[in-house]
Amino acid sequence: MSIPGCQVLGRIEHPRQRNDTWLVRYRGADAVAKRFRLLSTDSVAELCAVESRLRSAGVPIPELVYRSVDAPVVAHALVRGEHITRPTVSMVSECVRVFASQLLALRGTRASWAPSRPDPMPRRARAALDAATGADIRELVVTAWRALVAMARGSVGVTSHADWRADNILFHDGRVAAVLDWEDLVLLPAAEAVGYAAASLTHTWREEVHAPVTLEPIELFLALAEENGVLRPEAGTHARTAALYLAAVRLAEDQRRGLAVLSGGELRKALGDAL
Repeated sequence: MSIPGCQVLGRIEHPRQRNDTWLVRYRGADAVAKRFRLLSTDSVAELCAVESRLRSAGVPIPELVYRSVDAPVVAHALVRGEHITRPTVSMVSECVRVFASQLLALRGTRASWAPSRPDPMPRRARAALDAATGADIRELVVTAWRALVAMARGSVGVTSHADWRADNILFHDGRVAAVLDWEDLVLLPAAEAVGYAAASLTHTWREEVHAPVTLEPIELFLALAEENGVLRPEAGTHARTAALYLAAVRLAEDQRRGLAVLSGGELRKALGDAL
């Protein structure tokens, strides 16, 4: 990694990291430098334009302080905060507000590198089928995914952050201080995006702050999304099915860790009334 006038303070590493990341001192201030492994230099320029659009809409994204014109390398101002896996009601409300802002800001935007939702079951879900200790969880994952594929046909896609989870959301003083990793964009139905955000909000790959999936934040996120107009009432089933699918995947992962606090029956009763 080479940024003119930049002092590398240390490497930043975390589980399932896809890009090379460093803590640096740039022009007298701490920053986070990143070299993208999967994006071209042109795609990074497009990403920076997307981030600028989001900032203008009030989405808290760290300031861009450097972008290379010769390599897929950027640096953003360092924003400090906590990754919240056990959020309060006010924190979930904050997340819904910011999530709605990004959906609105990205309306009509299609990033060239961002995929559309797939029809084949994603790799993480396939791994969850092996991790689950009970047939009920495996059945939930498969049934919910098949329902989502059917619901997505004919639906209008919107661009959304694909990884709206604790690792990428920083809180400070009860507010969302920053949302990270905007290369993780996807085109999918808005209701599905809401459901995934609800079910992944408290998820982290960091073992030191990991918390098992629970129903309360999911149900609160969905309720607030509908209350605030982010989720249309007629799209509620689609969103709840997406939340059920991802919660079932997370529950299988919790079972593999021996940390599960829910059962498949509880998930189905709370979120799976349409299945």
